[in-house]
Amino acid sequence: DFSSPKTAVEKIVKEILENEPRILKGASESFIGELTEEAAGISAVAASQLMKGSFEAKFTEAAFGKPPAPFKGHEIVLDADVLTAEGVIDRVDVCGNAARVIDYKTGHAEFSLADIYYGKKIQLPVYLKVLQENGFAPAGMFYFPFSTAFASDKNSYRLMGMFDEKYAYEMDNGLGDEGYASNVVNARAVKGSAPYRPVLHKAGSSAVCGDTLGAVCDYAEAVLKSGAEEMLSGYCAPSPLVSGRLSECSYCEMKPVCAAC
Repeated sequence: DFSSPKTAVEKIVKEILENEPRILKGASESFIGELTEEAAGISAVAASQLMKGSFEAKFTEAAFGKPPAPFKGHEIVLDADVLTAEGVIDRVDVCGNAARVIDYKTGHAEFSLADIYYGKKIQLPVYLKVLQENGFAPAGMFYFPFSTAFASDKNSYRLMGMFDEKYAYEMDNGLGDEGYASNVVNARAVKGSAPYRPVLHKAGSSAVCGDTLGAVCDYAEAVLKSGAEEMLSGYCAPSPLVSGRLSECSYCEMKPVCAAC
């Protein structure tokens, strides 16, 4: 119920306490109260973003590649093999046949084309590629800065990423008005809608043409393929290095027995 996120969250928490009390066993009333307030604040922001646009949150924790997942897996065609990538997408918003990827990020959330170029963060474009292969038109890919202390500044909770400019109005209906600056996505309308295709201010906008968005996704897929081929060949040097540290190794199950580490 997006009309009153706080009431909806309080109702959900009450149901959890009544039906699954073990989840919060030992938690004090004040702690539960703090969690409820934080959840209500985050939900209010998400609800506002959805209500301002035409996209609906159609899938949450959407799995792909492993039955009975709603989406088929992403096939990676290698020189000598075909692998199927599996995963879970935090949220998929749909408008007609178009879809955008939302990935929740705690802490420092920053979308960078340089990170994609160097293979450091290819998660979002690969997810969007998965949706495309499942019949959706790629509309955009975003990080949602998952903070429990949203500032009044719109930049603190705006979706961070890139999107196809032809879906600008669907991202935020306010972009149909001349001079409107969106706090849903990074975009500002220079001219009004025609009727629903606003002209956006290019400087600082995260809107791109559809071909550019597709090219970024294709590049990320090529990085994924290259990484898979390297791993299957036995090459295991951590790459890219971050500040000279083997930070990538911290998530690897082979760390205890790996000579590279």
